[in-house]
Amino acid sequence: LRRTKSHSVRKRAAGCMWCSTMGRAASVRMAVVVPLLLLLPSAAPRASGQALPGCPARCGVVDVPYPFGLKERCSRDDTFLLACNDTTQPPALLRGNIDIQEIALAQGLLRVTLYIGSDCYDEQGQNRTQVQMSTNVTGSPFSISADHNKFTTVGCDTLAYFVASDQDGYPYAGGCASICRRLSSVINGTCSGIGCCETAIPRGLQYFEADIQSFSNHTMVWGFNPCSYAFVADVERFTFFQDNISANYANKLVNLPAVFDWSIVGGACEAERRNRTSYACRSENSVCRPSNDGRGYLCGCSPGYQGNPYLTDGCQDINECHHLNTYPCYGNCINKNGSYECSCPPGTYGNATQQACTPNPTKSSGLPLSSKVILVHPWPDADLLNSYRCTSKDCCRSCRSTCLFAFICISSNHSW
Repeated sequence: LRRTKSHSVRKRAAGCMWCSTMGRAASVRMAVVVPLLLLLPSAAPRASGQALPGCPARCGVVDVPYPFGLKERCSRDDTFLLACNDTTQPPALLRGNIDIQEIALAQGLLRVTLYIGSDCYDEQGQNRTQVQMSTNVTGSPFSISADHNKFTTVGCDTLAYFVASDQDGYPYAGGCASICRRLSSVINGTCSGIGCCETAIPRGLQYFEADIQSFSNHTMVWGFNPCSYAFVADVERFTFFQDNISANYANKLVNLPAVFDWSIVGGACEAERRNRTSYACRSENSVCRPSNDGRGYLCGCSPGYQGNPYLTDGCQDINECHHLNTYPCYGNCINKNGSYECSCPPGTYGNATQQACTPNPTKSSGLPLSSKVILVHPWPDADLLNSYRCTSKDCCRSCRSTCLFAFICISSNHSW
């Protein structure tokens, strides 16, 4: 295959911090972004986002918990300061021009939407529409999540790659090519490498530019695939279909959901914990763990607690007895700080956290059986034996003097 067209690698756009950009060679129709599902729902009782006292806690339908904030002195520092655009419906939570859909405090994640790049041609192979894209969150606590995203290329005459730099400033690139000659070759519902290919993203990535190239300017596939696309997207939210490469889809794909990592940028937990002034885990019932991207640390509530670990007294005890669907107890439930106690009621036994308790075995008189006395042949005082009850650990030893030689004493439960 011979590459017939090449786009030069563009220099970093000046003054574009905290942004996801589209550079336009022609006008592009904008698509409506559908509200996304909540990020990583938890089975535990969910505590609402906690902001600093006196600070706004929501932007539209999105909670804004501390260390984030919507006003000065409401966030940990300026890098966690967000903006709420209330001229849209619903209001949009923004950092620069990046639209934030959700803040996952415990997981150290943000759900965002990012623009995509596209490269479209007419039937003669002339470039009709080109949309260049880049994302830049340098100097922030954010990075593009390597665990949740993939750099994705869509098209049947497409080579796309992202260009970035390592921590020492040395450039590198990564990407993939997708080539196919008929629509029926494309596998629906999966990014298999035919019509769609994916590349892993390096951990801690804060800036990249995407470059899209074509081998034959789509002249050999123009009837069903006039455009190429490249983007970073959440692998759990983007599903590839044949329609994504069709002519009817051209210029309709504008932005897609992606995931950012965020962290308290700094050293390891052990070192940061020594400096109580700057240490971010303020609640006494909090724990520290390394961040997802390796650039710092995150705080979480200790087991049995929920809330905001970045606030003093932000982690509160979970009353497990009020959430039995999550913390099962089929017996007596007693809440304790950071835990709970679940036990069987008197007269029953079993594991009350797994199943209903079982009544203790009883005689007809209602007294617990500690041993069974079996009559082997007639005995004049058998009625006396029927009322006898052993109570020692070795039941048969205590009743041997009564059983004598005419009875067999069988211990059935040495716990009584």
